[in-house]
Amino acid sequence: MKYRELHPTKEGNRKWRYITTGVVKLRLLGDSTGHRDCKMFVNGKVVAEIKKGNLYVSKGYAWNGCSPKRYIGWHPVGMWVGTPDFKGSLAASLGHDVLFQFSALLEYNMNQVNTFFYYWMEIDGMDSALQDIYHGAVKSFGARFWGKKDPSLSVIYV
Repeated sequence: MKYRELHPTKEGNRKWRYITTGVVKLRLLGDSTGHRDCKMFVNGKVVAEIKKGNLYVSKGYAWNGCSPKRYIGWHPVGMWVGTPDFKGSLAASLGHDVLFQFSALLEYNMNQVNTFFYYWMEIDGMDSALQDIYHGAVKSFGARFWGKKDPSLSVIYV
């Protein structure tokens, strides 16, 4: 995976835990491959795109891993508290984060995006019991984050 963990006190904003170090490609599945190709922007900068049934996340995209998670403490002492991240959940949390962020502007429904999350964890070898727990959590608690409009976000269909 092309990402690294941000230093919580030296690299500024503690809201984000990981950042991509290169373009990350995640395969979409099933009827999702029919989604129109598009580019996703934050404040005019491309952060991701959907192209030929794949989600590409740009270098420099920052996300928190699996939620909920908060940085508790102060400089130089502190720690992350919340949902643990595992090797098998990081790419899934990245793709899920991007698609939820742009959910008001994309043609996917929440069930499709949650299915992608499950699929990406499976591909990355997540323990099946944990995979079911994490998938259950996004199904149960994700609705409050779905479809939020943000004027800094835009999507251009190509």
